[in-house]
Amino acid sequence: MAWNSPVDPEGTEKQATIAKCEHVFLAIFTCELVTKIIGYGFVMHKYSYLRDPWCILDFLVVSLAWLPIFIPSFGNFTGLRTLRALRPLRTLRFVPGMPVLISSIFAAIPPLGNVVGLASFLFLIFGIVGEELFEGTLHYWCDDPHAHHDDDHGRQLVARILKGGGGGDREEVTFCRHDDRLCTEPGEVCVYHDYMPIGRNSDFDSVLNAVMMIVQIITFDTWSDIMYDLMDAFSAYVWVYFLLVAMLGGFFVVQLFLAVVFEEFMKSKENNAAVEEEALAKEAAEHGEEMKQTDDYAKLTGEGEAEIKGGIPLLREIVESTTFQYGTMLMLVCNMVVMCMPYAGQPAEYGLLIETLTAYFTVLFVIEMALKFVAVGVKDFFAQGWNIFDTTLLLVSVADLLLTEFVKANEDANFNVMYFRVLRMVRVLRMLRIMKSWDGLFRIFMCLLGAAGQVANIFVLLFVFMTMFTLLGMQLFGGLTDSAGTRYHFDYYLPGMLTILSTFSGGWVDPYIVCTAVNESLARVFFISALVIGFFVIFNLFIAILLDSFGSDEEEAGGEGEEKKEEEPGAVEAAGQATEKTDLLTDQVFAVAAQSGGTPPTGGRKLRTFSLSVVEHPLWEAFIIFAIFLSSVCLVLDAPRLDPNSDLKHFLTLSNYAFTALFTVELILKFLAYDLLAEPNGYLLSSWNVMDLCIMLVSIVSLCEEYAKMSVLRLLRVLRPLRLLSRIEGMKVIFEFFARASGDILNVTGVVIFFQVSFAVLGMELFMDSFGSCTDPTIKPLVPGMSPAPIDAYPREAKQEPWTGWKNGRRRLKGGGGRKGPPKGIPTSWLNPPFGSFDDFPNAMLLLFIASTGDGWTDFMYTGMDVVGPGIAPQRNDFSPACLFFIMWLLVGTFTTINLFVGSVVDNFGKIKAELDGSALLTDEQKQWQAAMLDSAAKKPAPRQPRPPKSQLLRPVFDLVTGKAFDIFCTSIILTNIIIMALDYHRIEDDEAMYAFYSNALASFSYIYYVECFIKLLGLGLGNYFRDNWNRFDFFLVATSLLDQFAAVSLPIPPMFLRIVRVARIMRIMRLLKGFKGLSSLLTTLVLSVPALGNVGGLLALITFIYSVLGVQLFTFVKSGEVMNDHRNFDDFGHGYLVLLQCLTGDNWSGLMYDAMVGPERGCNPDLVPTDCGSSIAIPFFLSFILLGNFIMLNMIVSVVLDNFTALDSIKSNLVSASDVADFGEAWAEHVDPNPGTATEWEVAQLIVAVPPPMGVKDQMAVEEAYAMRIEPTAAQTYVVLQI
Repeated sequence: MAWNSPVDPEGTEKQATIAKCEHVFLAIFTCELVTKIIGYGFVMHKYSYLRDPWCILDFLVVSLAWLPIFIPSFGNFTGLRTLRALRPLRTLRFVPGMPVLISSIFAAIPPLGNVVGLASFLFLIFGIVGEELFEGTLHYWCDDPHAHHDDDHGRQLVARILKGGGGGDREEVTFCRHDDRLCTEPGEVCVYHDYMPIGRNSDFDSVLNAVMMIVQIITFDTWSDIMYDLMDAFSAYVWVYFLLVAMLGGFFVVQLFLAVVFEEFMKSKENNAAVEEEALAKEAAEHGEEMKQTDDYAKLTGEGEAEIKGGIPLLREIVESTTFQYGTMLMLVCNMVVMCMPYAGQPAEYGLLIETLTAYFTVLFVIEMALKFVAVGVKDFFAQGWNIFDTTLLLVSVADLLLTEFVKANEDANFNVMYFRVLRMVRVLRMLRIMKSWDGLFRIFMCLLGAAGQVANIFVLLFVFMTMFTLLGMQLFGGLTDSAGTRYHFDYYLPGMLTILSTFSGGWVDPYIVCTAVNESLARVFFISALVIGFFVIFNLFIAILLDSFGSDEEEAGGEGEEKKEEEPGAVEAAGQATEKTDLLTDQVFAVAAQSGGTPPTGGRKLRTFSLSVVEHPLWEAFIIFAIFLSSVCLVLDAPRLDPNSDLKHFLTLSNYAFTALFTVELILKFLAYDLLAEPNGYLLSSWNVMDLCIMLVSIVSLCEEYAKMSVLRLLRVLRPLRLLSRIEGMKVIFEFFARASGDILNVTGVVIFFQVSFAVLGMELFMDSFGSCTDPTIKPLVPGMSPAPIDAYPREAKQEPWTGWKNGRRRLKGGGGRKGPPKGIPTSWLNPPFGSFDDFPNAMLLLFIASTGDGWTDFMYTGMDVVGPGIAPQRNDFSPACLFFIMWLLVGTFTTINLFVGSVVDNFGKIKAELDGSALLTDEQKQWQAAMLDSAAKKPAPRQPRPPKSQLLRPVFDLVTGKAFDIFCTSIILTNIIIMALDYHRIEDDEAMYAFYSNALASFSYIYYVECFIKLLGLGLGNYFRDNWNRFDFFLVATSLLDQFAAVSLPIPPMFLRIVRVARIMRIMRLLKGFKGLSSLLTTLVLSVPALGNVGGLLALITFIYSVLGVQLFTFVKSGEVMNDHRNFDDFGHGYLVLLQCLTGDNWSGLMYDAMVGPERGCNPDLVPTDCGSSIAIPFFLSFILLGNFIMLNMIVSVVLDNFTALDSIKSNLVSASDVADFGEAWAEHVDPNPGTATEWEVAQLIVAVPPPMGVKDQMAVEEAYAMRIEPTAAQTYVVLQI
């Protein structure tokens, strides 16, 4: 099936061979089917053939394959036959460890249904809101009304083809918001167009389009483009909508997928472990005597003991000494440095030096191995796995050295250099010896090795699902897209696999846009299905495996930690008590001094008492926090673009002096109150105070005239807001958590650097000097004497067809074509692509780091696939094996090592939570609030049932509105109303029949809601009606509907207000939450997570604030590029903050970084004052922000969601929980008459049957059965017992 390409011509030998193979396999599968039917039976009994889902699948596939053969006119069901790709899933259960993964996936389906329900709930709300607000807005832009394009369909097709390459050309237009005054070009007015501008393929013109856009936002795939377009076309505050969707969907709902998958994986693993333990116990019981005899024999013969046999004792002491080990580590580090030294275009002498050093190190390692071999003897040497590993690497290095010398001696012979590169790549593994000497790093590496089996299984599972979707894509979209204009197509198996891999990794928008040109509906179903299975399930299952490996490692290491704690019981406790006593004594002394009314012994004592009373006063602390906030606002206003002669600049200068003086006074008061180093409360003994002191010293020094112009000191002023950390308890808790987890995070960073260095060296061996091309595309090889330009020297005009260029924040790889000569005005030179290359070690490391974040990794892969050789321009190649390097980096670098940050943060979260006996990210007040919320939920009284009206005329109305049938009817009406609202689309009024149906249906629903409200008011009465919160909510929605339907006709209400009123109607869907307990538990998870998420969000907002102010100071004058433009820039604080939020989601942050590094070779002018050139400081700026924000802070959100979800899920279903008590209370209020205060026997029977287990027998028996099983009470009993 993979060999059969949709674009292969018919009648070829290949097609004939494939047809024969199809018949052979069909015969084999038919024999299998018949054999199983004979063996199992067809359908009659429980274990028959058609009772197995896999057999049903086989039966359908084989039957549909035979139908075209027997009935040619019936059609070809090749699309359904692709379901044969599911067959390998049947064999997965025989792979060791695979049943745990498969069972966890199937077990996760029901709870994932709740998450999908919540996501659908979110999509519907925001989709209808987005469609109501933004429909049609992107169709209005400034244009010459007399210069329209007639071929609108052709423009759209061209736009999709260009977009399919990974971004495409975007037509620069001015959106005008129905206002001609926004059009500044002569002859242009605000014109409505039936088509979208070229390059814009996402819109809110229908609810379905809006839902797809929301999926794009929560997966963070090129989501910011349409946000900036809508900010131009609709309102500057559109970012509020997009950030709400990103936070609720991308930061919370998406993490719920991980929480569910992780929970079910742990349950499946526990069940599997229990089964295996039982099997081992039986085996041990059967063979226990034999095992005991074996152990006794080992004790008698001494086998298994570590005895030293052979070797030279003196030499053994030398090789096992610390000095020798340090010397070996030094050699390994130096050898690694030498491996990183090569670069493209290096002189011959430099290359000879590297080869000589490599040979010397190889000889040194041979000597080291020989010494160990002689010192410990043969048996002891090969008894250690590391020695075998070292020997293998050394033999490969020696073979590489000898072959290199042989090639030099035979220069005339034609040898394939690639084989030598492969041998040299093996030397990178020597870095593992360095890792072994770092305990924390080695522990994490062993965690990875421990999870290697399950990781291999997940890769097998990934490959199977990728193959399945690739074959399906070949059937649906193969041969129907313009594969010459895009790298995302299904014409062949390998390009299709790469397209699906991109989708599974979250980059689904570009291939989706390509396939919508074929069939938009099929493309939606296909890519959403692939995204759910690959991105939301398999990817999260992979993270669950890493989290489990961390937890298992901590359990193994926990014994040692507990022993250490037992050695010194109460040491920490005693220290804490001593500190408390000292603090209490100090407070008592100060209190006596303050209350005595007399004269203290010395003037210094009095001053100290006064200072302490000031700095400890709550109002003083609040005043300082307010002052820090105001000083932070002044930092925002004091931008480089501010006129130095303006009044605002003068005010900001004076305020800087004032705030510095105020904070200096605070500093002096604390010096006086606490002393400097006096224990236990000395000022300098607190790390928070030391941080405050350093920040204040920078502020004071920056006021001096001789230092005021130093840019470094001005930049360090942005650290002022950090003083809020010690004063806002929520941020302080998060920062302390980060400080406690910093050790493990550093270890994880070490592992990431190890793998990244290894792949960087491999990439240099494979792709050095191979990414570049000439500005004249007719020149393929590098001409001798043509000096390569700098790596980032890629002028905008030099973008040619066969190469990669920046296009509106996305990279584009076109399929073919090219110019006949160099672009006009551009000198002929050899240039690397703007995103970097493997020409030297720093650029290789940077490129791999960008790829590890998932930002444009496919572009790097396709560029590597196009490589021809060193000094030769790349040519498109869709079938290059070079893709394996980048796929390996995706699996190892992105999916494995980067997700170690998730494991580290989650693991430390659990440890610190256990130490603190609560949550690691909550303050004491927040812990009390959370406990109070849980307690109030557990003790929440049953809803008060409304009393029936006294009037007999209203009693039937009361029975109607309180009955379940009425509630079901209202629920169905709401669902139908939501479906009808989702049918709206842009310019629906052009279809008169559809518009009439839509309008009449909405009006009918409004009248139904009016009637419902009237009936409830009539049956329940005003008091009972407005006592219920849901009724008050309904009344508000009915009032808004009345306003929209009637008041808008007679009152001058702005259209935008009417839009908002209509949007409020969608909130009626919230009434459905009452009937879905699964969704309620997920929302409870959100509520319980609010305090911790608020703390994390507060610190993240502070970090983003600091980086935004710093970015304005650094990059405000940088020349606009392809990514950094009128929207994405650091011209002011607002734009900078929004840009950093975009970087936080990983959406093309590397493009912003490269534009911030623009140099003279890319068009900037270094002679301008101030200059519009960037600088290399953009690299540490963006990299540090990604590390802090993306890898650490966002992973804290994962920890919070996992913790709260696990806490809710840990409630045993067979034990009574708070929700069970609430259900019992609701049933009691419904079935028991509250007036007498007691229940009859029949009411008790009704009550028990209405309550689900464990407090009732709902769905297990009828009321009559429960009533018949009652035990009659005696005269002394006042209760009824049911014998159930």
